[in-house]
Amino acid sequence: MDTASQINLPCSIIGCAKPHEEVLHKVWQALCSAIDEKYDMERLWNTGGKKWTYEYKYRRGGKTLCSLYAKGGCVGSMIIFWER
Repeated sequence: MDTASQINLPCSIIGCAKPHEEVLHKVWQALCSAIDEKYDMERLWNTGGKKWTYEYKYRRGGKTLCSLYAKGGCVGSMIIFWER
């Protein structure tokens, strides 16, 4: 999957028919754009486990910085704070 398609979460995943789903889609795109602007990291799509359909990880040096999650009508995120 190329970078452009990674940033643009397909509407078929969270939907875009309802106003709140369109907002979620824009939030997803804004988060990805902001992270991509500030950090140079590996990006990986994955299954979302038991509670989510998809996971989009931002990784550097084998460690995950943050993950974005998506399923029908819902998005979520996780930020990992590493101690140095």
